[in-house]
Amino acid sequence: MPIEVSIYEERCAMLDRLIGSFGISNAIFILAINDVLYRYGVGWSAPYSESDIQAQDIAMKLTEQKPENAEAVKAIVQAVYDFWFNEGFAKKYLNAGL
Repeated sequence: MPIEVSIYEERCAMLDRLIGSFGISNAIFILAINDVLYRYGVGWSAPYSESDIQAQDIAMKLTEQKPENAEAVKAIVQAVYDFWFNEGFAKKYLNAGL
């Protein structure tokens, strides 16, 4: 799913909020993760701003764990979605091409 022009203001507001909480570089990292979650519909097809909590969790785990390959990144994303929703919630989306 492409990032539509219609969510530009929502995305800018999210970036401003994230900068206030995490600083510029971390905010941009979290926003980029949220863009991927939204674009690939990881977990569901929710509005853009509804996966920011998961994006924050993923960013922190990526920073802490420093995964070395795509499978390790997928495991982190899956663990975050398992925590927030239920086991296997995002599995079909992750296996489809993230």
